[in-house]
Amino acid sequence: MRPRLCFLGTGNAVCMNGRGQAATWFEDASGALLLDCGPSFMAHANRFGVDLARLDAVAITHFHGDHLAGLPFLLMHFQGIDRRTRPLHLLGPAGLRRHLDALCALMYDGWGLPFELRVHEWDPAGPLAPWDDPRWVITPAAMRHKPESLGFRLQTAETVVAYSGDTVLCPELFALSRGADVLVVECTLPTPIVPIHIHARELVEALPDLHARRVAAIHTDDATAANAAAAGPDGQLPAGLFFPADGEVWEL
Repeated sequence: MRPRLCFLGTGNAVCMNGRGQAATWFEDASGALLLDCGPSFMAHANRFGVDLARLDAVAITHFHGDHLAGLPFLLMHFQGIDRRTRPLHLLGPAGLRRHLDALCALMYDGWGLPFELRVHEWDPAGPLAPWDDPRWVITPAAMRHKPESLGFRLQTAETVVAYSGDTVLCPELFALSRGADVLVVECTLPTPIVPIHIHARELVEALPDLHARRVAAIHTDDATAANAAAAGPDGQLPAGLFFPADGEVWEL
């Protein structure tokens, strides 16, 4: 199997246009990695036919519900449907295990997983050593959205994928993106509204300096995509910038 990305949720927190919330699925011949797990994840995993049994790790960028709140339902699926026995790796900011435990306890009583949940946490203000799995190297990077926000750079023998999570344009994002085959980056806003997200025009203007072969804009909506096109040459999206639809698959 060639490496590929499946965009299972390309919408922002509100998702008023019916898109799913943050969830990007990477897989290759060795297994699968989920980047963020919004509350629509299980419905879209079923809708678009991903094989959850292949999942080895989930990477969470920060603790907003549209990036985290699908995790309890994924764990319930592994507990009661798949009857998973092999470990699942969970990667994310410091405090991830505590937040997940509190969320699960709030939702249902009597949690007990029949498999090991191996949690790897990073403090964005501290050392950000890579998680060096035998198949993949996943390197976190501090982003600028919430104090705990991380992005991730996934490197395999065949490809490099950079994933921003929510952020503003910042030096750390440019470093994360440089040389990637694909940058999956947020583009939440059609125009400058709040200074904690990227808006359409600034993403278009920053594109040459991101130095990624392809850029997939997610955490977005149709109005933002239209504004990005309007800011591009001849009213079209610049070469290399795409706004994927939910369920869209990219071969890498």
